Order: sequence, then structure tokens, then C-alpha cells
Amino acid sequence: MERALADARLTAADVDFVEAHGTGTPLGDVMEAEAMLRVYGRERDADRPLLFGSVKSNFGHTQSASGMAGVMKSVLALAHGTVPATLNCEPPLETVERSQGTLRAVPAGVPWPESDRPRRAAVTALGAGGTNGHVILEQPARPAWSWSSVPPDRAAPAVPWILSAKNPAALRGQARKLLLHVEEHPETDLDIAYSLAVTRSAFTHRAAVLGTDRKQLLSGLRALADGEQDGPGLVSGRARTAKTVLVCSGLPGDPPSRVRLPWEWPVFAKAVAEVDEALRPYLSGSLAGRLGRGDATPSDEVPSAVVSFGLSVAVARLWRMCGVRPAAYVGEGGPGLWAAAYLRRTCSWEAALDGLASGRGPDAETPPTPSTTGLIRLPAISVSDGEHAPLVGQLGEAFVAGVRLDWAGVYAGLGARRVPLPTYAFRQDHHWSFA
Repeated sequence: MERALADARLTAADVDFVEAHGTGTPLGDVMEAEAMLRVYGRERDADRPLLFGSVKSNFGHTQSASGMAGVMKSVLALAHGTVPATLNCEPPLETVERSQGTLRAVPAGVPWPESDRPRRAAVTALGAGGTNGHVILEQPARPAWSWSSVPPDRAAPAVPWILSAKNPAALRGQARKLLLHVEEHPETDLDIAYSLAVTRSAFTHRAAVLGTDRKQLLSGLRALADGEQDGPGLVSGRARTAKTVLVCSGLPGDPPSRVRLPWEWPVFAKAVAEVDEALRPYLSGSLAGRLGRGDATPSDEVPSAVVSFGLSVAVARLWRMCGVRPAAYVGEGGPGLWAAAYLRRTCSWEAALDGLASGRGPDAETPPTPSTTGLIRLPAISVSDGEHAPLVGQLGEAFVAGVRLDWAGVYAGLGARRVPLPTYAFRQDHHWSFA
């Protein structure tokens, strides 16, 4: 302890809290308490005692990881500005009682002591082989991260909040825990959605909460917590182990007049741009402009059939960027049939455009059928006048159905950040022992 203070060029009064090793034995605890009293009991006023505790009291001995568990606890305590409770520390050791108030265990969580300097904590670990360690941690003057992430008013597209569990009761528990967490923390909807997708395991029982704002998302979350399975802004069910089929629907007329395209998602804009670039040698107009993208040059020189064809191919690329690898492509209508044929690599761009111009269909209109049942139908685009953007609803439905998604690819370019979330809603059984 003395060497650690010397290396850090600090005095004992510069440390607020010590995470003790906490042997839990009369001999070991007395020795450690006496050491803390000799080192940290000096240069300390009675009205500002050294606070100490042990993470072992919270969840037991972690064997060789006990030192690192103490470091993690202390880092979190520094970040939150709270000294966690140390359980089962009453009555105090006689050694601590004799310290005249310069050492104090923390039987209940307390705010970190206020001061005009950075918060500091020290952690002690005693190795089984006799190697002892003592490290001092200091709150950074300007933290590189924020526990509350970015301001909640950051512009972002509507996103799905996905949850999963091993049984229906745990799924409802997940919803309840997330609901309480969201109501108390200011993280953005986007950051919560991203963290739910990339930092949590995907179990069999799944749900997707959909909404365009926090109010709608919370409403769907409450419905799930109350045991509802489906409704406005909520999709739930069991994941299936089935292959996927992508349905390319060749919409009649002008697609932009009937479909809300998710331009706010960079992954969709990238997919359209790739198709637009591939079609450029064969068309004089802009597919993005014809689809109604605001920053693209509008053009009426791209026929509606080609627009439907190009959009189907673009959305197929979108799903591929999202991690979906279809086992088959199916087409509906002339543009859809040509799009499916192109995606199956049974025709070229030139053949598809010639076929669309002549009004004929591809030669091989029947796609190969995968040797499995229960295919999941993923529409290429969603013709929807509902309140949710098409991509949001389809991502949620795909997740619930069991489709494996690359969520990092889904959220690419949105600037989403990982934020802390509640832990799994574990089942807790209380067992009583009788003498």
C-alpha cells in the first residue's frame, strides 16, 4: 500500500475508498484492517474516514478473478459517484472500532465523498501463492466516455428494440427491466436499439418493439411486459430454424407514390447507389432521383418497370448487407421475375433490361426450391401506409422469425453507440434451510 501511494505520488488522504481483499477470516480480516489503519488511517480527519468494502460480500469469491472483480467494481463506483454497499459487515472488527473513526465500512450504498479533486479508489488483491497487489485508480479529469451517452435529441431513424429470452416469463421480465431502465436513463432510442442488438445473446423466445418515437416504443414495451404477444408496435414469437426466401415483388405503377423508402438508413442508400452505378451504362436517368431521393437529380427517363426492377435488386443487396443470405429468390410480376432471375445469376443486366423493354418474362421462371420446409417470406419492399418505416418492421419481423442478422451492418453509418443495459431476467428461487 505504501509503495503504491509512493508510485502514484499521493498521500493517504488523497484516497477516498479502498476495495479490500476481504478474506472473510478472523485472522486475515484483522491483518488487512490493521494494514489499512497504519497506511490510510494517518493524515485523515475523523469527519472524513476512509471508506472500505469488499466485492466478495456482494456475489461471493471469484477465485483468481477476485482482484479484477474488485477493479471493475471500483471503476463503476468512480463512474457513478456512488460507493456500493458491503454486505454482512456488522458488527465491525475490533481493530476498526479502535481506529477512532478513521476507517469505516460501507454497510449501505452512499454518495461518493465530495471534494475539489478527482475521485480515487484503491484495490487490494492477495494472491494464493503469496503475491499481493495494491492499485490506485483515479477518475479521469475529462472522461473519454459518458455513462449517459449522447443527448437524447439526436436525429436518428426509427429503430426496433429487440429482446429475447429462454422462456416467455423471462421475456416479460426482460421487458419490465428494460422499461424501468429506459424511464430512468437518457440514452437515445438509437443507442438502446443498437446495444440490444449487438451486446445481447439471441434466444428462442423473441420480441421486437417498433415505433417512430420514445412514446410508441415505451407503449410497446409495456404491452410486452404485461404479457401481450402482438399489437400496435409489437411482434413476438418463437424463432424457427428455417432457411429464407426473398420475394421480389414487381410493383405496378410508380413505386415512390406508394412506398415510403428508408432513405434515412445509410445501408439502404448505399444499396440503391450501387445499383444506380451498375445501371448507369444502360440508362440515361438516375434511379435514386426517380425513386424520389431528395438530394438526387430527379429524372423521368427511367421507366417504371425498370424502377421496380432496380428497387428489388437494391433491397436484395440491402438485406445482404444486413447479413441475410437467402436460400432462394422468388419473383412476382414482370420486374420481380427479372429481379429474381438476375439475383439467381441466371441472366445479366442487359438481358433483364431487354426483357423489361419487350414485356416478356425470363426463360427460367421457376426458382430452385431449397430442400427444407418452413421458408420465411421476406418481401423485397413493403407497400405500407402504417406508422412504422418499412425497414424497421421487416427487421423486427425477421429477427422474431429466426433470421440471423448482421446488426453491425444494419446500423453502419448511423453513429450508434453501446450503452449499459439491464442484465438478463434470471429466474430466482428462494430456498430456506431449517435446523
